[in-house]
Amino acid sequence: MRCSKITSLTVCVVILAACAEDPGYGGITSTSGMGNEASGSQSVTINLGAATSASTTITYRVAGSAALDGDYRITSITSYNSEALTITVPAGESTASINFEIIDDEQIERNNEVIYFESAAISDAYISEHFRQASYSFEIEDNDVAPEATMQIDLAWNLGDGMRINGNNFDLFLADSVTLNTDGTISDYQPIEGLESVNETGFETIRLNDGIADMPYYVIIKFVSGTDPAELSLQFNSNTVHRTASGRVSSAFAGRAVYYGPFTKSGSSYAFR
Repeated sequence: MRCSKITSLTVCVVILAACAEDPGYGGITSTSGMGNEASGSQSVTINLGAATSASTTITYRVAGSAALDGDYRITSITSYNSEALTITVPAGESTASINFEIIDDEQIERNNEVIYFESAAISDAYISEHFRQASYSFEIEDNDVAPEATMQIDLAWNLGDGMRINGNNFDLFLADSVTLNTDGTISDYQPIEGLESVNETGFETIRLNDGIADMPYYVIIKFVSGTDPAELSLQFNSNTVHRTASGRVSSAFAGRAVYYGPFTKSGSSYAFR
C-alpha cells in the first residue's frame, strides 16, 4: 500500500514538473479589430507567454485590401522594407506591440478595407514552434461620402501585396484637351487650373467645382517617379454616379502620363464613353 502511494505520488510529481516546463507560449493576443478612418492610432500586441532570456526578434508580413502608407502607416518600425518588418521583445520581457495608424483620407471607398498582420519568423526556435496565434486582421470603415452636386475623382494604386504605395508617386489632373502621338501616347495636355492633386505621399483626389463648364474632360495620371509596375484604380463618385476604371503601368512609363476619357459634364449629369 505504501509503495503504491509513493509510486503514484512520484508519477504525479513528474507530470507536474513537465507541465511547469511548458510556459504556454502564446502569440497575438486577439484575432481581429475594427475602426473607421478617424480611429487613429491602433496596436497589435504579441505575448510570448513568458519572459525571454535573450532578445527575440519577430518578423511579420502585412497584406490585405488596405494599402500601406495609403490607408494606414506602421509607426513602430525597425525596418521599413515590406519583406522584413520586425519588432523586438527585449530580454527579460514577454510582450511587444506593432503600432499602426489609420489614415483619414478623402477617398470614397465603396467597401471596407482590411489589413492582415501575420507572423513570418521568430528568432527563438522554441518560441516559434509553440507560437499559437500568428495572425490578426483589422477592418477599416470609410467615413467619406460622395458629393451631392458635383463629382469626386480618386486615384489609388497598388505595387504588390504589402508594398508601400509611396514607392511610386503619381499625380492627378483634370484636362480639357489631350494631344496624342501616333502610337497613342500623350504628347501634350491642357490641365485646368485648380483641379489637380499632386501629393508627395498618399493617394490623389480631385473634387470638381460647380462652376466648371459643360464640356468633355480628360483625367490625366502622371507617373512622377518610381521603379515598380503599378495597378491603377480610378473612381468617379457623385450622388448619382459610381464608376470605376483600372489599368496597369510598367516602370517604363516613369516620367510619362496616361489618360482616361473623355467624359462629358452636362449640368449635374456626367456621360462616360
